[in-house]
Amino acid sequence: MNYFGEYFWYLETDEGDFVVGITDEGLEETGDVHQIVLAEAEEELNEDEGCGTIRGRDGYIEVPAPMNIRIIERNESLLSSPDMIHDDPTGESWLLKVEEI
Repeated sequence: MNYFGEYFWYLETDEGDFVVGITDEGLEETGDVHQIVLAEAEEELNEDEGCGTIRGRDGYIEVPAPMNIRIIERNESLLSSPDMIHDDPTGESWLLKVEEI
């Protein structure tokens, strides 16, 4: 697992793509999460460009792109039930699947 920004991680998959998520420390910073907004699939972003926002009781955090990326998939489950991000932030509660461009 690689870390970037203040509160985020990415992990290379067997297919050569990357899964992006938030650390436990990031979730502590936001408090109970009540909204997650993520970039759309196929959107291309430059490194450090915003690709989402996580809003919680104690504030919000912008999600930066870990590298120049194209969004492959968003974790749609989190968009409809953002509080489930607390269940497994470094596993099943990933935010985005991306490919480096």
